[in-house]
Amino acid sequence: MIFNKSKMDYFFRGVTTVLGAVLVSGPWETSVGEGKWYSSGPFGAVVSALVLDPIDSKTIYLGTSQGSVFKTTNEGTHWERSSYGLSGSSIETLTIDPSTAEILYAGTVSGSVFKSSNAGKNWILRSSGLLGHPIKTLVINPSKPSTVYVGTFGGGIFKSKNGGKSWGPINIGLGARQVEVLAVDPLKPRILYAGTHGGGLFKSLNSGKKWSQISLANTWVTGLVIDPFKPSTLFSTTDGNLGGMVLKSLDAGKNWKVMQKGPVVVTLGMDMSNPAILFAGTLTQGLLKTTDGGTQWDSLEEGLPSLFPIRALVIDPVNGSKIYAGTAGLGVFLSADDGTRWKSSNSGLTEVIVQTLAVDRANPEIAYAGSQSAGIFKTSDRGLNWIGVNKGLTDKRVEALLIDSLHTEKVYAGTFGSGVFKSEDRGQSWTPARNGLPPLSIIKSLLADPAKPTILYTAVDGEGIFKSINSGSSWNAINEGLSQKNVLALAIDPVTPNKLYAASDGSGIFRTIDGGENWDQIPQSLPNNLIDALAIDPSSPNILYAGTFGEGVFKSTNEGATWSAINQGLPDFSVVRALLIDPSGSSTVYAVLQHGLFRSHDGGASWLTIDGPLTNQALDNFDPQLRAVAINFTKPADLYSGTSMGVIKMSLGAGLLSQP
Repeated sequence: MIFNKSKMDYFFRGVTTVLGAVLVSGPWETSVGEGKWYSSGPFGAVVSALVLDPIDSKTIYLGTSQGSVFKTTNEGTHWERSSYGLSGSSIETLTIDPSTAEILYAGTVSGSVFKSSNAGKNWILRSSGLLGHPIKTLVINPSKPSTVYVGTFGGGIFKSKNGGKSWGPINIGLGARQVEVLAVDPLKPRILYAGTHGGGLFKSLNSGKKWSQISLANTWVTGLVIDPFKPSTLFSTTDGNLGGMVLKSLDAGKNWKVMQKGPVVVTLGMDMSNPAILFAGTLTQGLLKTTDGGTQWDSLEEGLPSLFPIRALVIDPVNGSKIYAGTAGLGVFLSADDGTRWKSSNSGLTEVIVQTLAVDRANPEIAYAGSQSAGIFKTSDRGLNWIGVNKGLTDKRVEALLIDSLHTEKVYAGTFGSGVFKSEDRGQSWTPARNGLPPLSIIKSLLADPAKPTILYTAVDGEGIFKSINSGSSWNAINEGLSQKNVLALAIDPVTPNKLYAASDGSGIFRTIDGGENWDQIPQSLPNNLIDALAIDPSSPNILYAGTFGEGVFKSTNEGATWSAINQGLPDFSVVRALLIDPSGSSTVYAVLQHGLFRSHDGGASWLTIDGPLTNQALDNFDPQLRAVAINFTKPADLYSGTSMGVIKMSLGAGLLSQP
């Protein structure tokens, strides 16, 4: 196994583990036993595609940015993963065969097409002849469903005449353009339209044999829908040089009229029973609706989350008052009254990427989960249910969480690009706490002085370490002697809080003994590698643990002067995301690896994986990647792990924390 450092891997590194309103979750497995993992929530996903069964409108499929397909057969009341055979690459488009609803196609960002012939139970790769360009759009000839077209990002358009078994390019007159959207004339399926990235709108009159640019030259066409009763009427969405617009054509795309201008529209949905009704999902301003063919647009907000892009839309063809909206982070929302009111519809949708966790030590029923794109979630019942707590949190990319040890109503959140936010009401509302931090600060680590929690420290990507002495009201850089400012993790001595350690990106560990006024690099025998995690033994602060990117765990018993590898029982080339020491028995250490959680009862001399599978039938062949770990130290204790598929939880039982 070889691990390569890349920018994409940033999201799996530098996880800070801290001890210390829409209903979106509840476990899909309620029989919870000691030593058994179960999915705790929160529910949600970055929804990239939605499609509705044309025969049974209660059945809906969705695709996610993590490469999963989910299915509901009860109008979104509950979703189940239907991903067996998929590769894990982001699903960019989903399409159902209009004549045989058991047949579906999924196009991925990796350039593959997958086909299911049994309503999503399993998927088979169908990419022969494709060249690996990301699949952006896929459409089916309604009169001859074995004919399928895909639009790719950089390779133009490909066509299959045999249900996806083989593909060939059809780019005469088009070239290898970036194709964003395809549409088929419902009455004359030989007529095709292709919206391109920067090249405008193209049209074919002969099933793709030849293409001609017909309008919107040099424009980024992001969406296209056709009136099913009058196919000469088209609606398109654009971005780029024309800005965000919805346009209408009455002459099959030759000429266009601007119907709406303003926010960038990323998806467009039409009520096929009444084509004068359209919905436009925007990047930053929620959902827009028109009931008069685009002349007047109204904003729909009640129940929809703010600042979350609407990336996918489907309208029930039987009951047009029922609309489903897929968001970039909070999953699916459903309206049963023409879009007037919305509610979340996410039960079973376990795709929230949880980056960091924090448990309220004074109120162990309470825990917080920070996610990669959906903000912060809170449980008040030990993980049975989670709610989104994002009021005022303008950046939903949460990298670190911290609870004030003395005043646990105070919670801090470090974000990916907007610095630090603070809540003084247990997450109910948030305000920026970034005065003195660099613009666009990416927070790598966040911690407090255990004796005086008004003193805070944070590591900012590429900018070094900053300190606040007033609970985050203001910050000052403390980088004297810190030759490497790309700090990935921080740790503070619980007995001597002026002593801190900083783990750097490739330059080892630095130490301060004066609260950050001066830093010294510790000469040590650690490998010249990324140190992603640090932990200090709370009962013996001279003992340190370091988790590395590809070299496993190291231990020092002399404040970092010398180090030894302690990897017996760990996989080779282990990438360690986080470390946690049991304060009730410091010989017990937890190590979060990308694909497993390990525990040592002998100070790291040997490791065993935590009993209980991380995958089961509900997850198909997907293996959740682990990010963070936290424990509420009660009896029985609960072990939480933040993963790429939400939070998983295990009851450790009374007395199991420190005993093998």
